[in-house]
Amino acid sequence: MRDEIRKLLVEKVALVGERVYEPYVPSLQIEKPYLVVKEGTKEVPNDWAGYTTTFEVWIFEKFETFQNVDALRDKIVAVLDNAKIVAGGKKYLIRYLSTVGDDFWDEELQALERGLVFQVFSLGWLNGETYAPDPVDALKEWTKKTWTMRDEEGNAKISDGKSVVVTATGDVVQGNFYEIEGFFGAAMTNGKAGDKVVLNIEQAEYSTVQVVDGATFSVGSLVYWDGTAFTNDVGTSNRLVGRCTSYDSVNKVLTFILGPQAYGNVVFLEHLEGQE
Repeated sequence: MRDEIRKLLVEKVALVGERVYEPYVPSLQIEKPYLVVKEGTKEVPNDWAGYTTTFEVWIFEKFETFQNVDALRDKIVAVLDNAKIVAGGKKYLIRYLSTVGDDFWDEELQALERGLVFQVFSLGWLNGETYAPDPVDALKEWTKKTWTMRDEEGNAKISDGKSVVVTATGDVVQGNFYEIEGFFGAAMTNGKAGDKVVLNIEQAEYSTVQVVDGATFSVGSLVYWDGTAFTNDVGTSNRLVGRCTSYDSVNKVLTFILGPQAYGNVVFLEHLEGQE
């Protein structure tokens, strides 16, 4: 499994190239940046689901700026989070969990270091194998235990829906806004066409300078997206995305409340007007 993860990193994280190593390899002489993959312990929650395991990807970067470490982290997460791999004829799903504590300076290796934690889920139930109890019943039970958030009706709830993973159709810059695969929000990771990136779609207040030249806004006015920037122009192809809370016309800084993702322009407009 570690070999498959290493292949993904080597193929898709161009900044490190072939420099993805085992834990015992790092030394002062190795060119930076490079990565180290450490596999953790395996857990077997039940027979049908197979095992889960954690692993860590450690970033070793030159002592220049933590922005370089941030850029590597974003790229690694975009490559591995939600990736499916096949190892030993079995299918697995990778999910990003968190960082390993605080960043630190390694005096011995002369490197800035940051660890990223991932979890690998066995997708044994997709391998055509038979199990007892029935996989559907077991999946329901596993969902209850693994994803603890539940709504009042008891239906499975995966998350609060504040972000979504989509496939980039072009260059994506963290902090900028994009409309990708029907979702509109602020990019939480960097990426290029074909990469998995994360959009923040939480209905919250945002600030941006991605404003069309000549556009004007006032408190309470509707905000539209023309495909590349925010505008006050309704337009036949522009997407209604929210309502203005303030606008600095000198510096072209727009602050707005992002609207729901599920509505089309007409329904969304009715929704907004119903709140007035």
